[in-house]
Amino acid sequence: MAGSFAADVLLGETNEVLQVPIIKSKAVKKFLADVAPRLPLLGNSGVPSTDDTLEQFLKHVGVLFGKDPTKWEKVGEPKTDISEQDGKRIIKKTGMFTGTELHLFVTPPYFDPRLPLQPDQPQLEFAVNSREVTSTAEWQQLIADQPWHSSRRRQLLLNFLQAKMEAEDEQLQLEGARGMWELSINKPHHAEMQACHLRLLVKHLQAANIEVREGKDSAA
Repeated sequence: MAGSFAADVLLGETNEVLQVPIIKSKAVKKFLADVAPRLPLLGNSGVPSTDDTLEQFLKHVGVLFGKDPTKWEKVGEPKTDISEQDGKRIIKKTGMFTGTELHLFVTPPYFDPRLPLQPDQPQLEFAVNSREVTSTAEWQQLIADQPWHSSRRRQLLLNFLQAKMEAEDEQLQLEGARGMWELSINKPHHAEMQACHLRLLVKHLQAANIEVREGKDSAA
């Protein structure tokens, strides 16, 4: 369905990955307005939607993995204690139950552990492999612009290359400059390129220690 998207969800303890479809609620409501009888898509516990809270989404995913966080299972047999107090016989039964607590961690599309942390420039933060989503507000903000268009993906790639070019490590600078050069010579990418990207590229092309290699992988 147009506007809907899928999330690749990995269960950490098994490394099993499931592709979970997430329905754009507005798109579904518009679709259902012209359908009779109405299809029970929204509210279906097996179909996550963008209206879900973080807790609801985690439950959807947990059920798919067989880890329903709302279910508790008894472990072993209950323990029975019998005592007497004030002439009364007291029987106390104690049982042990186990359950699952789920947390959501988001992995960015671009990551390099060699890059420095950039807490003051979040758009250039690519040194963190994952971050935890702890609230429904964070979850809603995360999926608000999904699915990403090619333009959005290029913007992220440009920021990633910029972070590399501004790093102190010369190898990172070289990698960033090569990537930025490849984007700059393809006209379809020009719409997302900003003046700061071009200035960085020109600066690196003027480097004193420029290196030229022969062959298919020639680089400057």
